[in-house]
Amino acid sequence: MAKVNKAYSLDMETIKLIEVYTHSGETSRSSLVNDAIKWYIRGDFVELMEDHKRLKENYQRVCNELYGEKSDILPWWKRLLGLN
Repeated sequence: MAKVNKAYSLDMETIKLIEVYTHSGETSRSSLVNDAIKWYIRGDFVELMEDHKRLKENYQRVCNELYGEKSDILPWWKRLLGLN
C-alpha cells in the first residue's frame, strides 16, 4: 500500500499520549495514528464495547469457577452489623 506524508497540527497533550503509547518512538508513531484514525472513523467503538461486555462476562464466569458463587453471602461488615 502506498504511503503519503501529510503534516497536521496536534496539541501537546496528544503528542505526549502518542509518545507514551509508542514508548518514545520504539514502536511506530505513524502506525498508531493510522490505526486510531481508522478505528475512530469506522466507528469500531461499538465492537469495542461488545468485546468489553464479553470480557466482563468471562471474568465473572472465571471468578465464579475459581471462588464459587458469592452473591448470596453478605459482606463481613453487614454480617457484623446484622444488616440483611
